[in-house]
Amino acid sequence: MRHVDELDELDIGIQAMASIPVGADEHGIGEVDVAVNFGGVTFLPEDHLYADTTGVILSPEPLDID
Repeated sequence: MRHVDELDELDIGIQAMASIPVGADEHGIGEVDVAVNFGGVTFLPEDHLYADTTGVILSPEPLDID
């Protein structure tokens, strides 16, 4: 994760293993709406992600939470 100070001001939950000050390799344009894998968990574009300061929930369907 980069730009930690700016992200800290946002009202969203962010989970990261560490921060790193260098940017990504700029070769290619990247991709959107593709599955990605972090820590052995595959995140699909249609998944719903819920996070707070204690953890993350990944759900294939929207959860009825307040």
